[in-house]
Amino acid sequence: MADSIEWVTADSDLVVRGKVTAVSTRRGPGDVVWYDLTFGVAETVKGSPRRSVKFAVRYLSGPTPAAWKAKKQELLLFLVRSSRRVGDDKDYAKAPFALRPHDGAALALDGVSAGPAYSTSFAVLSKRDDILAAARAASTSTATKAHRLDLPYDSPAFQSLYSGSSVWMYVPVDAQLERLALGWVAAKDLGTREEGVAALGHFRTPANIAIVEKLLADPEFAVVTESGKKPVRHFLVRARAHQVLQAWGVVHKAPVLDEPNPP
Repeated sequence: MADSIEWVTADSDLVVRGKVTAVSTRRGPGDVVWYDLTFGVAETVKGSPRRSVKFAVRYLSGPTPAAWKAKKQELLLFLVRSSRRVGDDKDYAKAPFALRPHDGAALALDGVSAGPAYSTSFAVLSKRDDILAAARAASTSTATKAHRLDLPYDSPAFQSLYSGSSVWMYVPVDAQLERLALGWVAAKDLGTREEGVAALGHFRTPANIAIVEKLLADPEFAVVTESGKKPVRHFLVRARAHQVLQAWGVVHKAPVLDEPNPP
């Protein structure tokens, strides 16, 4: 499971590129160590422009934030106001900003391989310029919520994140998602069409209603077998379209969602 870089950017209060210029530590309860960092800003990708920013990192294991300063690493940081993190630990309030929760809040931009980050096009971004371009493009998004996608098994992001089960990605609900969804509902692949209908469910317009209504007759199905029962054909896209139209309050004739699978 991963957040796309577009959603990480949209969900952050401040996105900055630069290097750590000062680090101090303080003890927390048990084995917790707090790092208070000053970050020299070379570029403000999102938020009010500034020359530096202070933030706190609650450290438990792995490479220490002090290593960022020692190595003079160029970083892309996705920060939130500390008030958003006090529910995790009240000591976040001792600094104005904190790293956004979840992976991908601090991306290395130097070295042989940057990132990685994952895009809404299901690509793996491991080059500095690609990561920065994606964050800059997403900085104007007005999204306030995310949509969860089931990644296509043959996509680079799926292959990178796969660990033996489903792979999900969270993407921002904005104009870009609507454009992508309109392409997905026209795809040949059954799973892609179903994902497209689910994503289009965030955008109730007369044109989108007409598109979803047509998908009530989608001909493709998956054969579902339950223990002790005969196999049935389940029409995935029809079911999703029916669900979306119900959520939109659109009156329509319920489609056939299941039928016996002939021998």
